[in-house]
Amino acid sequence: MMTINSRKLLVPTLAMCMVAGSAWAQNTAPSQPTKVEPAKKPEIKKPEQPAGQPDMQALMEAAAKVGPNHKLLEAFVGEWEGTVKMWMDPTQTPTESATSCTHKMEMDGRYLFSHYTGDFMGQKFKGIGIMGYNNTTKEFESAWIDSMGTGVESSTGSVTPDGKTFTFSGGMTDPTAGKKVKTRETMKWVSADTYSQEFFNTGPDGKEVKSMEITLHRKGTATKAVDDAKKEIKKELKDGIKKIEVPGKK
Repeated sequence: MMTINSRKLLVPTLAMCMVAGSAWAQNTAPSQPTKVEPAKKPEIKKPEQPAGQPDMQALMEAAAKVGPNHKLLEAFVGEWEGTVKMWMDPTQTPTESATSCTHKMEMDGRYLFSHYTGDFMGQKFKGIGIMGYNNTTKEFESAWIDSMGTGVESSTGSVTPDGKTFTFSGGMTDPTAGKKVKTRETMKWVSADTYSQEFFNTGPDGKEVKSMEITLHRKGTATKAVDDAKKEIKKELKDGIKKIEVPGKK
């Protein structure tokens, strides 16, 4: 049994324990989380250009810039249809066949992609062309592949000041000769909806001969041109008949 003296000792002891417990609780209470500032992105500085050295970034931007010469290629965008004349022998009558083509610009207006379909010597024919203007070399460049071979033909060229005639020089593989031969190609606007292509090869004697001619009309415009021509002819005939004087009639 607890005596009075024991109680006297117990009360102060409990009080001391309560005070100590309160202090411990305060010291061990979770502290407020420290606010962490987001890491700053490192500032990317353009490297200083050494004195006397060209500005590399400016040169790269100029090389990739779409300019007026690329806009000249954009004029070909659309669907086209027409005829192909081919001379296997320049002294003989050429063979003729129908062809169609779809032109579209790729790489944000930098390159003209062309997809051709048709017939060649009784077989289905497919061809793909890529044309662009090289800002660095100041030349038009062209590449060609088709289903009648396994090579990649390339050429470079220029355009007349009026933007109507392109001329390319390059080479193509001649299976009969077993080697590449020099070629020349022209692309000429005949009207806003018609253009022609002519191809020339250099023979063993060094002379240039015409090997192919393609005339293409923007799809749907060839029929309209024929109808317009017929109307014009009818009008001229009608006007001519009116001018004919009938004998005895005044």
